[in-house]
Amino acid sequence: MRLPVALLAAVLLCGCRPSATPVAVTPSAQQQAVLAQAAQLRDGDLVFRRGRDLMSSLVLQQARHSRFSHVGMVRREGGQVYIVHAMPDEPGSPGGVRRELLADFLAPALASDAASYRQPGLDLGALVAWLDAQLGKPLDMRFALSDDAALYCSELVLRALAAGGQTPLPATVRSSLLDEQVVTPDALRLLAGLQPLAGVSAAAPDPVLAVAAP
Repeated sequence: MRLPVALLAAVLLCGCRPSATPVAVTPSAQQQAVLAQAAQLRDGDLVFRRGRDLMSSLVLQQARHSRFSHVGMVRREGGQVYIVHAMPDEPGSPGGVRRELLADFLAPALASDAASYRQPGLDLGALVAWLDAQLGKPLDMRFALSDDAALYCSELVLRALAAGGQTPLPATVRSSLLDEQVVTPDALRLLAGLQPLAGVSAAAPDPVLAVAAP
């Protein structure tokens, strides 16, 4: 059966949360490393996670050896480290661009892996101003890079980097049910010049086979 375009888009490229049922798991060494270096994170740093839910698994299937299914950007305020990211609606929480504490973003019930990176040479003032202005924007269910009225996770980070003076050209993925090519979290992780901070050294994940769009 052919999936609706919006649903397929969410399945392909959003690292969503699993069910609300608590999962008794401990953070990975990579998650602990990112959290341990939270004090060194600054505005504009990228934080990636590998989700545990079905949708995250489908994101990871878009390429062999994919490591991450979701990405957000650091925003420091009042001594706290927040992650600004774009997510679908959840029970009791509206979707779109929002921020949450780093520890919540990397909660072991949600993620099994994490890493942080920094893009040098950014105009952090311009980046922060742009990032703050995106809070509350809806999730881009069309996954259209040509339109910034709504944003998906990788698009949010890509546009924030551009606001900070960097215009990277990441690799894209094509789906027959989407109008435009899209950028995955792992494509951002491979941007030229991106500097690893924490959680980067990890064994290669098990390979997964790319799946064709239905």
